[in-house]
Amino acid sequence: MILNAFFINLIASIISYFIIKYLIIKNYNLPNVFEYFTMYTLTGMLLILFYIKNISNNIMADIFIFIIFIFYYIRSYDASRKKFHERFRSMILSFGYTRNSYFETFLSKKLILKGTESFFYGTGVFYILNKLINISNDNVNIINILIPSILLFIASIVKTTKTGKIYKFVK
Repeated sequence: MILNAFFINLIASIISYFIIKYLIIKNYNLPNVFEYFTMYTLTGMLLILFYIKNISNNIMADIFIFIIFIFYYIRSYDASRKKFHERFRSMILSFGYTRNSYFETFLSKKLILKGTESFFYGTGVFYILNKLINISNDNVNIINILIPSILLFIASIVKTTKTGKIYKFVK
């Protein structure tokens, strides 16, 4: 079971790395929907998908789990890119580096570090949620899955919203 979690996360992480590399070199921006694929959204969606997978044993749930992991890793790599990219991109490119050499020399190290952190989190979440859903087999009600998933998604929205907007809402 841990090998299954390891390989799914490894393949999703590698695919996401090459997607973000292509987007950075071509200077494309990600759609805003990727901002919501934080660790909270990942956990909530996996909770729902593992429940669906357990009750129906459908291959589509596995495909959606894989796609969710790809989105999570793309968002993770993009968040790391933004931190480094906004501060140092113009300075480094002014030294005569091309986008490709800038990526290979500077940015890839930051992305690999963030990707490794995300990989271990994703593997751990995959393994623990899969085990928990399998252990509790028939005792889990859909309401017990939806409520934490909705709360995790709200946490993701709060994390991606600017703090001023939350402050104005609460005030």
